[in-house]
Amino acid sequence: MTKSVLVYGDQGVSLDYLEAAVESIEGCFPHVQVRRTSAAEIRAGGWEDSCLALVVPGGRDRPYCEDLSTAGTDSVRSFVKNGGLYYGFCAGAYFASKNIVFEPGTENEIVESRPLNFFPGTARGSIVRPYRYNSTLGAALVRVTVTGLAHRSENLGAVLYSDGGCAFITDESDPRVDNVEVLASYSDSVLERQGIHGCVAAVVRVRVENGVVVLSGVHPEVSMKRIELWQSTRGSPILPEQDVFGEASSCIQDTQRLHVLKLVFNDLRARIIQIH
Repeated sequence: MTKSVLVYGDQGVSLDYLEAAVESIEGCFPHVQVRRTSAAEIRAGGWEDSCLALVVPGGRDRPYCEDLSTAGTDSVRSFVKNGGLYYGFCAGAYFASKNIVFEPGTENEIVESRPLNFFPGTARGSIVRPYRYNSTLGAALVRVTVTGLAHRSENLGAVLYSDGGCAFITDESDPRVDNVEVLASYSDSVLERQGIHGCVAAVVRVRVENGVVVLSGVHPEVSMKRIELWQSTRGSPILPEQDVFGEASSCIQDTQRLHVLKLVFNDLRARIIQIH
């Protein structure tokens, strides 16, 4: 049986982030089949045995909840608990968290729980504020530091794209907190400007019974080339974190981004090696 990476591409998913997710997976794993899946397919079941990993890109997560409904979320949860891999970027990460606190006190406010409940805590955003849907307001390049999976390089940092992304705050009363590993953290300056204290996680890895969930509040799947294209075609520049570029070229920044992306996809890489 040929196994594929499934990328969710139904209502609520941003076409930009769908394309970026597919591009990044194909770039990292050129010999692996990648295909788009729908809420109807997930709800119906039967996809699990041929699925290497389920990837849920950015967008708006409320339509994910509505379209997948109980049948779909139960199917995803069962897939992961039985050894599957789930990757959630931005909205896909909010969707997989126990609770969401998004833009509280604004017209975009979402303070809700989510049924997948993979991350035992709260996904809080936007990490860059103010935020506005369908604009570059709240979209920025932010610095993160790699911290997870026994990383041995000297404080590897990377500049990554954020667009309404979140920080992950564990619920210390939840017994599952020991299953959470922080793979990358936001720089202190990113947090301080938003008045956020103590919630530094930008990318987390969660063991869920026999499976693994990796959630990213930022977009390591979005290349610098794609960001530059968005800047040139949308007429409204993305404002970088102050001094985030330094002397580094976009080429160097993309190399750093790819280091983070490889870390994010580490479990998928191991799974591919195992089946071959």
